[in-house]
Amino acid sequence: GNMIVELFGIRAPRPGMICRAGSVEFQCGAAAAQALDRIIENYAVACQQVSDSQLFPMLTECRMGQTDINRLLLRAGWAIVDMNSCDGNPNCLTYLADQAHAQENRKGMWMGDLPYELVALAAKPKPIDIDNANGETEVANNNGAPFSINLAAEMEQANKPDETLLSFLMR
Repeated sequence: GNMIVELFGIRAPRPGMICRAGSVEFQCGAAAAQALDRIIENYAVACQQVSDSQLFPMLTECRMGQTDINRLLLRAGWAIVDMNSCDGNPNCLTYLADQAHAQENRKGMWMGDLPYELVALAAKPKPIDIDNANGETEVANNNGAPFSINLAAEMEQANKPDETLLSFLMR
């Protein structure tokens, strides 16, 4: 109908995203939308909300009968697994196998280079190394931020006694 939903666990190219196959550029967002239209064609689609939060668009799993639409899009090469939302979900292993099938067979977007923006959105953020107050390196999860701020460590460092020669002599 007129309801807009977002499919859980996958990312498809948005309108305007460009893919490259060799020297040829094409609108892979439009191609992915056309592929979805062909997949669901005149079939009845049933979607179930998978998130408790009131997101818009609503995060759903959609099926045509017993067939998972995500799997069809992944196998056709018009979506990739979203490791941010899919991580830990039992369907993820199946989704990754479907994505590998499309990649090995150079289907859809896999016939060339995927849009960098799409790959970046679907990738799980990598933890970054930070130096703590003791001079040791620890791993922090940056949650996609371009830098990490550890306020507790900064406050501890600010309240630490000054170890300069002058403060040593003043004791």
